[in-house]
Amino acid sequence: MRFALTFTALTALSALSGCSSIDTLRDAWNWDVTQPQPRLVLSEPELSELRGRIAQMRQERDAIRARVSAEPSLKERQKLYEELHGLGLRMAPLERRLAATVATR
Repeated sequence: MRFALTFTALTALSALSGCSSIDTLRDAWNWDVTQPQPRLVLSEPELSELRGRIAQMRQERDAIRARVSAEPSLKERQKLYEELHGLGLRMAPLERRLAATVATR
């Protein structure tokens, strides 16, 4: 009996701790696939600047990958992988923003 109560309490606690806010939970509950969210609108100069920055970061990523493949030392490769991971963390929000963007004309 004690195990069942503990298990139920832990399950409820873990389910509730996954929700960071009530608004997020409400948005998730009310989300409707037939009503897509409006896309972010950027002007052409802003969009080209965003694309240019992403292209630059992709070139940096490719350069790091080339250095990783040429590096014989495991410790040095690990440092390069950390650098690659950091670059990916900086690049991901920009790519998400580009994917959610519509250009104005």
